[in-house]
Amino acid sequence: MANSTHLLDSQSSSFELGAERNMLLTLIGTVVLAAALGFRLTGKSCSTPLPSSKIGSTGPSDDNYDARNIRHYISSQGHDGILFYGSQTGTAEEFARRLGKAIRDSFDLSIGIADLEDYDMETLSALTTYRTKAAKSCFVGFVVATYGDGEPTDNAVAFNNLLTDDSMLFTGSDERSDQTLKGLHYLAFGLGNNTYEAYNYMVRHISSRLDSLGATRIGDAGEGDDGAGTMDEDFIRWKDSTLQTMAETLGFSKSEKEWKPSVIISVESGIDHMDSNVDLGNRSVLEHEEGKKSLILTEIVHAKQLYASTDQSRRECMHIEFDLPRTGLTYVTGDHVGIWPTNPEPEVDRLLRILALHERKDQVILTHSNDASAQKGSKNFTTHAAVLRHQMEICGVISRESLQILTQFTPTNESRDLLLSLSKDVAHFHSFVTSRCLNLAQLLEIASQGRPWNTLPFATLYDILPALRPRYYSISSSSTEYPNSIHITAAITRQVFDGGNHTFHGVTSNYLRALAQRTDPSSIDSPAHLSFALTDPRAQATLLPCAIFVRPSTFRLPPNSQTPIIMIGPGTGVAPFRAFVQERKRMARCGIEIGKSVLYFGCRRRSDDFLYADEWAVAASVLGDGFVLRTAFSRDGNEKIYVTHRLRQDAKDIFALLENQAAWIYICGDAKGMAKDVREVLVDVVVSEGKMSESAGKDYLHRLKSTGRFHLHTIFITALL
Repeated sequence: MANSTHLLDSQSSSFELGAERNMLLTLIGTVVLAAALGFRLTGKSCSTPLPSSKIGSTGPSDDNYDARNIRHYISSQGHDGILFYGSQTGTAEEFARRLGKAIRDSFDLSIGIADLEDYDMETLSALTTYRTKAAKSCFVGFVVATYGDGEPTDNAVAFNNLLTDDSMLFTGSDERSDQTLKGLHYLAFGLGNNTYEAYNYMVRHISSRLDSLGATRIGDAGEGDDGAGTMDEDFIRWKDSTLQTMAETLGFSKSEKEWKPSVIISVESGIDHMDSNVDLGNRSVLEHEEGKKSLILTEIVHAKQLYASTDQSRRECMHIEFDLPRTGLTYVTGDHVGIWPTNPEPEVDRLLRILALHERKDQVILTHSNDASAQKGSKNFTTHAAVLRHQMEICGVISRESLQILTQFTPTNESRDLLLSLSKDVAHFHSFVTSRCLNLAQLLEIASQGRPWNTLPFATLYDILPALRPRYYSISSSSTEYPNSIHITAAITRQVFDGGNHTFHGVTSNYLRALAQRTDPSSIDSPAHLSFALTDPRAQATLLPCAIFVRPSTFRLPPNSQTPIIMIGPGTGVAPFRAFVQERKRMARCGIEIGKSVLYFGCRRRSDDFLYADEWAVAASVLGDGFVLRTAFSRDGNEKIYVTHRLRQDAKDIFALLENQAAWIYICGDAKGMAKDVREVLVDVVVSEGKMSESAGKDYLHRLKSTGRFHLHTIFITALL
C-alpha cells in the first residue's frame, strides 16, 4: 500500500499511514485506573450533575468549589469514577470512552471522561480518603498516549512532570513518600509500538512512579503493540481481564440491567432539514479538542499530482498547498498539520441503506447524552446523513468488541450466528474482517446478504463507532520560505481486496484529492475515485472550506545552522526533509553559513515516483557541496536497491559526520520495515567504523537520542487515512 504522511496517537507515527483505531491507530496510550478499596456500586446516570446535598458529607460546599479539583469535580457530577485521557490525536480519548462504557455496562457505574490538562493532578491524593453516601470510595483512571519515542502527549506533560519531579507535592502532603498515594489501587494498560526503543514507556513509567508513591496495581499492566497490528485485540483482552479483576478485588457486582445506548435521539418532525438552525456540516462549528489547538478554515490554493501509476497498484501521490493569509495561523518548519475530513458519499449511502434510513436521511434529529463515557452528539439540530458524513468514523475497520451489541439486532438467524462466531474467535475475525478492512456497513451487508437491519437503533452507532477525528500530516514546506501557505505530501490510499471486489479508500487522502480536483480540475488528470459532499447544502455553488490546525513537533532542525544533518526518508517520508532543505537554502541565500545536508531518498523508479526531483537539483545549485542526495531506486535495475544499501556504502562518511562534526540524524518512513531496518544498519555502521561492540553501538545511538541528535518519526500502513 502507498505511504503517506499521517500522524496518530502513538509512539509510532508522525504521518498519514495509521488508523485512529483498530489496525490501529497509531497510538500509544496508557491506561492507569486507580481505585480505592471497599467500593459499593449504585446505578446512576453519568450525564446529570447531582446537587451537593446528595453527594455526601465529604463533598465540597458550593463556596469552596474548585473546577480544577478532581475530588470537587467527581462530587459535583455524582460520578463513581473518572477516566482521564492524554491524547495527541484523539485515539487515547476513544480508548478511555470504550473503557468507561465497559465499566458502566458491567457494573452500572457512573463514569466521567476528562482531559488531563483540565484538572490539577496534584489533587489526586484527595481521592485516597474520599467517601460519598452512595459509594464507599471512587476510582480514577488515566488513558495516556506516548508521543514520539517516549514523550508524553502535549496535554499529559504537566502530569508526567508531577510524577517525575520529586520536588512537586500532592495536595495535603508536605513531602513525597511511599505513603503519599497509599490507599489508591490502580490498573494500567499501555498502548505502544515495538518499533520505538522506548516501547510502552509511559505505562511503565507511570506504573513505577505510582508504585513508589504507595499506590498498588491491580492485576498486570497491559501492553498493546501497534507495531504488531494487535492493538485493538490487546486492549480487548486486557479490558476483559481487568473487569474480572475489578470485580474480584474491589467487590463489584455484575450489573443485571439490560444494555442500552449511551445516546438518546429525538426526532424533530416539525423542523425542515434546510432550516438555518440545522447543522448539515458547518465547518465553522468544529472544535479541536486535542491540545486545544486553534482550528481555522481555509482553502487549497494549489495542488498537483506528483505521480500516478497506470498499473494495477494505482499508486498516486499529491502535493497540496493550503492558504494561510487572513487566518492568523502560523507554523514552524517541522510542524504537523491536522486536517478534518468528511466521509465519502458512497459509504454514507451504504450505511443509510443497510440501516433502512436512506428515505429518512434528511430527517432532523437531536442527540442527548445518556452517559458521560459516550462520544459527544451534535449540540445542534442535525440529520442522519450529516451525522454519518461529518461526525462518525464510518470507514474504519469495525472492532470485534462491537459485535456483541450488534447481535441483539440481527435481521436473520444466519447473520446472528456469523456475528457471534466472529465475536468469539479472534483468528476468524482477523481473516474475515480485519485483513479485508471491512467497515460497519460492509460487514452488515455481508452478514445479512443485503437485508436491511431496520431494528438496529441509530443511537447504537454512537457506542460502536468512534467520533470522526482529524488526520495529521508532516508539513513539507519551510515556514520562512512559505509563511503564507502550508504544503503537504500525501499518498492517496487505496487497497484492493477479494480479487478486486472490494477496495479500501483512505478517508482523508481521498477527501483531499476530491477537494483539490474540485478546486482546480486541471490539477489531476484521472477522474475522481470517490465522491464527497464538498459544497454547502444550502448554496451548492459554494465550496466548503477545509478545516485545519497546526500542531507543534519536536522534529526540528539543529539550532546551529552549521551542524550537519543526515536525513533518511524514502517515499513520502521525505516530506519534512523537503521543508528542512528549503529552510537551509533560504539561510544560504541570506549569507548564513550552513552545515552539510545529506539526504537519503528511495522509491521504485526514477521515472515514476522520484518525489521533488527538480527541487533537489535546485538545492544542489544553491548549497553546492553542502547538499548531498543519495538515491535508491528499487526497481530500476536487476537488483533491488534500498536506502539501507546506500547507508552501508557510506558508513565511513556517516560515522565521521556523527563523531567528528556532531551531526544530527533524522529518520522518517515505514515503521514496520524501513525504519527498523535503518536503525539496525546505523548500529552496524557505528560498530564497524567505531570499532565497538554491538551493545556499545546501541548505546551510542541512545546517547544521540538523549542529547537530541537522533530523531525518528514513522509511517504506519494501516486504515482510516
